[in-house]
Amino acid sequence: MNKTISTCDLQKLVNDHSYSTNILGFSVLHYIDPSDQETLKQIKQIRISLAKAIQNCPESLLTKIWNPSINYRFWSLVRSGVQRQLLSSEDTHLKRVSLDRFSSNNPSKIGKLNSSLILLLYCLPTGPTFKTVIQNLPEKFTLDF
Repeated sequence: MNKTISTCDLQKLVNDHSYSTNILGFSVLHYIDPSDQETLKQIKQIRISLAKAIQNCPESLLTKIWNPSINYRFWSLVRSGVQRQLLSSEDTHLKRVSLDRFSSNNPSKIGKLNSSLILLLYCLPTGPTFKTVIQNLPEKFTLDF
C-alpha cells in the first residue's frame, strides 16, 4: 500500500475503494498476527493517514460524509489492536493534540468530534479515555462499536 493520499481530504479517502479495502484487510491481518512487521508498518501508515484526514476535515463535512462503510472500516481498525503498538513522534503529536482538544472546556466544542475519532485510533478500548470518548460520540459514529 504505497499509495500517497492527501491527508487533508477525508472525502477522497472515503471514496477510495482501494484504501477502504486496505483498512479492513490490514486490520484483520494485524488482529490475527500483531507481530508481523509488514502488516504493522502498513496499519500504522493507514492509521496516520486516516487520523490526519479526520483532523483536517471540517466537522460539518465529517458528519456529512461519514457513512456506514467508513464507519465499519474505522471500527475494524480500532478493534485491530494497533493502539498497543509503539507510537511514532507523529502519532504522539496527533494523540496529544486530540486529547487536548477533547479535554478542553472550550464552549464552542469545535473539533471535539474530530478529536474524539482520532483518540479512538490511539487509546486502548479498555481505558478510561476510550470509554469517555465513546459516551460523547453521536450514535451515527458508534453503530459498529
